[in-house]
Amino acid sequence: MRPWLYGIATHLVARHRRTEIRRWKALSRAAERAEHDPEDAALSRVAAGELTGRLAEALAGLSRGDRDVVLLSALGELSHAEVAAALQIPVGTVASRLNRARKKLRKALGEVNPLKESHG
Repeated sequence: MRPWLYGIATHLVARHRRTEIRRWKALSRAAERAEHDPEDAALSRVAAGELTGRLAEALAGLSRGDRDVVLLSALGELSHAEVAAALQIPVGTVASRLNRARKKLRKALGEVNPLKESHG
């Protein structure tokens, strides 16, 4: 019974992933269309929107495996071991995928770390 349930779960996750990719791409396109306002506060919002758009585009460009690891780690706040268990992959694979994805995301964001930028 468990393999059958995993099969159903896999199909649901795949559908969710396709929807998620469409949303990330739409968010990227929306950020590109943001209007620039001369006010400092508005410029800050636009800059954040541009970064968000680039981040969304970069996430959409990652492989499924890399994106899953990034999202489970960053948004789900899961440890490497928890991500490995959730995806049924070795912990070493989680570490290498996360490292590879971080490099790609940094490059796509122009070497900007949004976590440091928002707190600095």
